Amino acid sequence: MINKKILILAFETKLKKIFNNNESIVTKIFENFFFSFNNFNLSLKLLINFFLFISFFVNFLFIIFFFFKLRTNYFAESVNFLSKFPYFKNIHNFITANLLLHIE
Repeated sequence: MINKKILILAFETKLKKIFNNNESIVTKIFENFFFSFNNFNLSLKLLINFFLFISFFVNFLFIIFFFFKLRTNYFAESVNFLSKFPYFKNIHNFITANLLLHIE
Protein backbone atom coordinates (compact mmCIF):
# COMPACT_ATOMS: atom_id res chain seq x y z
CA MET A 1 0.00 0.00 0.00
CA ILE A 2 1.08 3.53 -0.66
CA ASN A 3 0.75 4.76 2.92
CA LYS A 4 3.06 1.97 4.13
CA LYS A 5 5.71 2.94 1.59
CA ILE A 6 5.46 6.64 2.44
CA LEU A 7 5.67 5.90 6.16
CA ILE A 8 8.75 3.76 5.64
CA LEU A 9 10.40 6.41 3.46
CA ALA A 10 9.56 9.17 5.93
CA PHE A 11 10.68 7.51 9.16
CA GLU A 12 13.31 4.98 8.10
CA THR A 13 16.24 7.39 8.29
CA LYS A 14 15.18 8.55 11.75
CA LEU A 15 14.90 5.00 13.05
CA LYS A 16 18.18 3.98 11.45
CA LYS A 17 19.86 6.92 13.16
CA ILE A 18 18.40 5.88 16.53
CA PHE A 19 19.33 2.20 16.17
CA ASN A 20 22.77 2.66 14.56
CA ASN A 21 21.77 1.44 11.07
CA ASN A 22 20.53 -1.92 12.36
CA GLU A 23 18.29 -2.94 9.46
CA SER A 24 16.72 -5.94 11.18
CA ILE A 25 15.42 -3.87 14.11
CA VAL A 26 14.01 -1.21 11.79
CA THR A 27 12.16 -3.72 9.61
CA LYS A 28 10.79 -5.47 12.70
CA ILE A 29 9.53 -2.11 14.03
CA PHE A 30 7.64 -1.41 10.80
CA GLU A 31 6.18 -4.92 10.72
CA ASN A 32 4.93 -4.61 14.30
CA PHE A 33 3.61 -1.11 13.68
CA PHE A 34 1.60 -2.13 10.62
CA PHE A 35 0.19 -5.09 12.51
CA SER A 36 -1.13 -2.77 15.23
CA PHE A 37 -2.08 -0.09 12.67
CA ASN A 38 -4.84 -2.41 11.47
CA ASN A 39 -6.30 -2.32 15.00
CA PHE A 40 -6.38 1.49 15.23
CA ASN A 41 -9.77 3.15 15.09
CA LEU A 42 -10.87 4.99 11.97
CA SER A 43 -10.02 8.47 13.22
CA LEU A 44 -6.39 7.54 13.99
CA LYS A 45 -6.02 5.86 10.61
CA LEU A 46 -7.40 8.95 8.87
CA LEU A 47 -5.12 11.22 10.90
CA ILE A 48 -2.02 9.22 10.01
CA ASN A 49 -3.04 8.95 6.35
CA PHE A 50 -3.73 12.70 6.26
CA PHE A 51 -0.25 13.40 7.64
CA LEU A 52 1.32 11.05 5.10
CA PHE A 53 -0.63 12.67 2.26
CA ILE A 54 0.52 16.15 3.32
CA SER A 55 4.12 14.92 3.64
CA PHE A 56 3.83 13.42 0.14
CA PHE A 57 2.60 16.76 -1.18
CA VAL A 58 5.43 18.65 0.57
CA ASN A 59 7.91 16.10 -0.78
CA PHE A 60 6.58 16.79 -4.28
CA LEU A 61 7.05 20.54 -3.72
CA PHE A 62 10.62 19.95 -2.51
CA ILE A 63 11.34 17.89 -5.64
CA ILE A 64 10.16 20.78 -7.80
CA PHE A 65 11.93 23.41 -5.73
CA PHE A 66 15.25 21.52 -5.54
CA PHE A 67 15.11 20.18 -9.09
CA PHE A 68 18.80 20.81 -9.69
CA LYS A 69 19.80 18.24 -7.02
CA LEU A 70 18.20 15.42 -9.05
CA ARG A 71 16.85 13.73 -5.95
CA THR A 72 13.33 12.33 -5.45
CA ASN A 73 13.28 11.37 -1.78
CA TYR A 74 12.75 14.36 0.48
CA PHE A 75 10.37 12.59 2.83
CA ALA A 76 12.58 12.95 5.90
CA GLU A 77 12.96 16.67 5.22
CA SER A 78 9.25 17.10 4.53
CA VAL A 79 8.33 15.39 7.81
CA ASN A 80 10.80 17.60 9.67
CA PHE A 81 9.34 20.66 7.94
CA LEU A 82 5.79 19.65 8.86
CA SER A 83 6.77 19.00 12.47
CA LYS A 84 7.44 22.72 12.90
CA PHE A 85 3.69 23.41 12.77
CA PRO A 86 1.81 22.67 16.00
CA TYR A 87 -0.94 20.37 14.66
CA PHE A 88 1.42 18.38 12.46
CA LYS A 89 3.98 18.22 15.27
CA ASN A 90 1.46 16.38 17.45
CA ILE A 91 0.75 13.88 14.67
CA HIS A 92 4.47 13.44 14.01
CA ASN A 93 5.13 12.81 17.70
CA PHE A 94 2.26 10.32 17.83
CA ILE A 95 3.62 8.34 14.88
CA THR A 96 7.18 8.44 16.22
CA ALA A 97 6.07 7.30 19.68
CA ASN A 98 4.05 4.45 18.22
CA LEU A 99 6.96 3.35 16.07
CA LEU A 100 9.28 3.35 19.06
CA LEU A 101 6.75 1.37 21.10
CA HIS A 102 6.99 -1.49 18.62
CA ILE A 103 10.67 -2.29 19.07
CA GLU A 104 10.12 -5.86 20.26
